[in-house]
Amino acid sequence: MAKSDFEQWFIRGAGMDSDIPCMLTGTPAEKGEYRYNISGFVSSKEVGERIVAMFGGKDFAKLATHQGDPSRLQVKVGISSELGKESLNFLGRITKLVKASDNQISEGLINLAKNEFSGLVQYAKEPSARTTAAHFDTLNM
Repeated sequence: MAKSDFEQWFIRGAGMDSDIPCMLTGTPAEKGEYRYNISGFVSSKEVGERIVAMFGGKDFAKLATHQGDPSRLQVKVGISSELGKESLNFLGRITKLVKASDNQISEGLINLAKNEFSGLVQYAKEPSARTTAAHFDTLNM
């Protein structure tokens, strides 16, 4: 990957937040629904928009101001918590990849994580196959 394929994303740890679409399916959060998420600061609106595009666009990621400091922009990505603890492992993998790349993110890094967690990605995209988070946690991924 060329250096120009990367954007600076000062990623923070995993948490939970509302009003974040699922980065795997693009489904919006239900009113009052909290999702596992990771977020990271960006240097400008333009950088944030490019990172949102790497995740698939506004249906999959969110550019927002930081609640404690509205002058700071961050990109947030979430994953449905109904997918169980494996979704936290997935977000953790993205976090590790970004930090190992000196806080740089690329579409290639996102795809690497998706490929490593292909069972989770497929499971998220097939709602008819879902039963419960507990069921998903018992699958061998």
